[in-house]
Formats: sequence, structure tokens, C-alpha cells
Amino acid sequence: NINLYGSHPFYLQVDEDGLSSGVFLLNSNGMDMVFDEISITYRVIGGVFDFYFFMGPGPEDVIQQYQEVIGKPAMPPLWALGLHQCRWGYHTLSQVQEVVAGYRNANIPLEVIWTDIDLFDRYRDFTFDQDRFKASSMRVYIEELHAGGQHWIPITDCGIPHAPDDPAFTSGMQQDVFIRDVTGQPYLGQVWPGATHYPDFLSVNQTWPWWKQQLQGMHDKVPYSGMWIDMNEASNFCDGEICKLSPITAAIEAATTAAANAASTGDTAAQRTGLWLMEQLWLYAVKALSIFSPHIQTASDQQQVATSAAFANCDLDCTQPSQQDSLSHPPYAVNNLQNHVHLGSKTLPMSATHINGEQEYDVHNLYGLAEAAATKAAVEQITGKRAFVLSRSTFAGSGHHAAHWTGDNAANWDNLLWSVSGLLNSNIWGIAMAGADICGFQDDTTEELCARWISAGAFYTFTRNHNSINSAPQELYRWPAVAAAARKALGMRYRLLPYLYTCFYKVPSYRQMLTSGNSFALQVLQTL
Repeated sequence: NINLYGSHPFYLQVDEDGLSSGVFLLNSNGMDMVFDEISITYRVIGGVFDFYFFMGPGPEDVIQQYQEVIGKPAMPPLWALGLHQCRWGYHTLSQVQEVVAGYRNANIPLEVIWTDIDLFDRYRDFTFDQDRFKASSMRVYIEELHAGGQHWIPITDCGIPHAPDDPAFTSGMQQDVFIRDVTGQPYLGQVWPGATHYPDFLSVNQTWPWWKQQLQGMHDKVPYSGMWIDMNEASNFCDGEICKLSPITAAIEAATTAAANAASTGDTAAQRTGLWLMEQLWLYAVKALSIFSPHIQTASDQQQVATSAAFANCDLDCTQPSQQDSLSHPPYAVNNLQNHVHLGSKTLPMSATHINGEQEYDVHNLYGLAEAAATKAAVEQITGKRAFVLSRSTFAGSGHHAAHWTGDNAANWDNLLWSVSGLLNSNIWGIAMAGADICGFQDDTTEELCARWISAGAFYTFTRNHNSINSAPQELYRWPAVAAAARKALGMRYRLLPYLYTCFYKVPSYRQMLTSGNSFALQVLQTL
């Protein structure tokens, strides 16, 4: 009963005699659904009551009928059905290489290695840190992986840094792709790179070509096999209807601009001065908010964690919506964040406007779906192959474009249990490829828990081990019992791959489960 990462206003009812029915409310506005023994009450704060009733008679019939409305699940590439390994905390290319070698030496099959935001230069999308992940070195290594039948997937967050030396920002401003605040200016929020703007993925004609350009540029440097889109609810470390740069962030921007201008004129001395000032200001902001983990050993690792901690706190000057604002504080307050918090909390303000005139109040829940559709289309065009996209935020129809994982879980037995219902729910919602972070994302796992988790997780439709920078490393080869469990369970999975792949084929063909409106929402489903 808390906010998660998506909205799926659909329920499936199975009676004692097996007769089944379903109800779908195609509405992307905020809502509460209240259940009791005899009724379900929808408390919706906008849009229209666009109900679809599915009469079955069996549960699979209901799901087939539902998928006729929202779109059939995407068919993944075969390699995506293997084991995936990720960690927020692979700070260098050599660490990534050590992990891949560790799986090989332990005789545990690994199809895909992932990189989190550690990859980036100052957490900026589409970039490569030139000290820790030099693009030329990355390209050589990824091509070696491809030659051996393995793959690499990087992360992309939706926040584009407000930085005059960032190509994604400058081209985005030129092509007018960002969501705007009530003053008509591109809305300024904050995510990992600091002050950021948010692309409007609902604009197929304007934003999608720009998004493809950014993904193409990254692929030209280092050829990825798929794309991971994260923080796309959209997430925002700040609360505010209008936000501006604070003195420290304004000073960093000024130093960055000076360095960029000096570089363009060939003034190397001025460029070095500007870069030095930018770095000092940046490190000051970082050190002021540093939080270190006992698992962080080196100075480089400490700087990475400190930067994450700094930018996870709002450093913008923001104006809060008034209590009389009917968009942030509507007459009926849905139970946002379990405390009726205003609707723009930790996301975009409800007064923000999209390129085609839609208001965030009406289309907030469609952000992840629209980004997934834009990303899938771009990756397929760039690679010329069937795309694999993983999205955190979802809406009805997201499974037509992307796989999904259940988000930031924890390393405990409850979360292992809950992962099963999460997978089954995703399948009901038309997301055929879904899973949870195996062994847990937050906190330190244990040998027994991780062994049990991979024994179950090997049979998720999407099988990935992933955890946090603040937790101990948990690759499957690190404990003898876990490695043995992984070899056994994954061996069974790989032997079953022809069957599993056939099941994936049948899901979109016959609109089955893999495991046995609102005008804005309807337009998006029809367009995407």
C-alpha cells in the first residue's frame, strides 16, 4: 500500500468455480483503490472513467483479452534469457573485467555484464569517465565480450544535466525537448548529475529523434547490446514547482562555462583555471555531504560514494506549491507516500507542461512507458536487432516495449518471498520478462540467503544479480555454497532455454501469460 514504480489499474478475479473476469481502468491520473469484502472503490482525481470488462471465462482468457487492449509483450533476444550481473559500485573497467573472469573461473554461465552510473563522467548520461572507463579501452573490452558471445548493457537515467559543456543538454535545448515549468522555462530538477532537465518522451516527433541521436552517439563509442532506463517515474531529489540554481551550483555552472569557452578559443591556461575552479567547487559540495560505507575502501571509491550522497540531497533553490494549488493539493488527496504528501514530491511538479500541451497532473504515470517506447525504437534502429530494454517505471502496456525488475529490494527472506508475487503480478500486467534483484539490492546478503535466492531466481523470466554500492559485493562465485547452487539452478535453466524461448514466442503470438479511457493514456497506447 505504498508508491512503487508504476501504475496498473487492472485486477483479475478468479471465483471458486474457476470462472474468471477482469476490469481495467484506462486512466493515468492519480488514484486510490479501496478494497473491502464486497467491493472495490476507485477514487480517481482526473481523467475519464474508461473501463474495460473482460469476461474470460478462464484466467488466461482474461489476460488474452486484456493484452488485446494494452499490447502484446515484447519478444526478447535469446541472449537476454541468460544470467545478468550488475552492481552499483563497479568503479573501474578493471573491476568489471575481474567480475566477468570470476564467473568464468567458477564455471558459472554469464551472458550479460551491466554497468551502473559509475560508468559516467560526473554521472552524465551517454558519457564515459575517461580515467576509470576510458571509451577506447571500453570498446576493446566490449568487442572481446561480443566475440565470446557475451553482452554489455549500460544504464541511462532520464535527467539530463544542466551543463553548457554537455552535448545532450545543448542539443536538447536547441531542439526544445524538455518539459517546462509554469514560467515556460525548462523545468529544473536534480538527480545524480546535479541540476537536471527532463526530456518529454510523449513527444514522438520532437523528442524521440533527439533521444535516438544521444543513444546513437553512445553506441558509436562503445557498442552496447541493450539499454537500462532507470529513475524514470520521473525521479527528482528536489521538491518544488519552480527551482533555480543555488549559489554553489550557479558557481559550478559558471566555472564549467568558462572552461568550455576557453577550450573553444584554444586558451589552454584559462581552460585549466576554469576546470580547476569547477573541480574545487564540485568537491566542496561533495565533501560537505559525504557519507561513507564500510565496504568502500579506496579514495576513488570514497569520492564516488560521496558524490552520490551529495547529489541525492537537493541543492537547488525551490519554490513550493501553495496549499491552495489544486494540482499539487487536489480536493481529494490520494495517499501519496502513505502520508498524503503533495503530488509533486520527489518527482516533477503537477503544473509542469509537456510539448503538446499535456499537464503533468494528467500524464505523470505515463513517463516510464513513453521512455521505454522511445528507447526500444531507438535501440532497434541503432543495432538493427531485436531490442532489449529494462525499465523501472511501468504503466499498462509497458511490457510491449520493455522488461521490468521490481526495484530496490532488500537482502532478507521477506523480499525473496515477495519477489514471487512481484513476478506473477508483472506477468498479469503483460510484462512477460520480469524479475527481482537476486540476493537483494540493499543491505548485506548472506551465503544461505544468496544460495536460496539464486535457486529461485534462476527461474525468474529475467535473471539478474544486482546490489548497492553501500552493500557488500555478492557475485555468485564469492561463496562455495552459492556458486554450487548457481551452477545447479542455472544449469537447469540453460537446458530449458529452448522451452522458455518458445514460451516467449507464444506469449506475443497467442497473448498468454508466461506463467500460467483516460484520453491521454489511450492516445499513448495507440501511438506507441
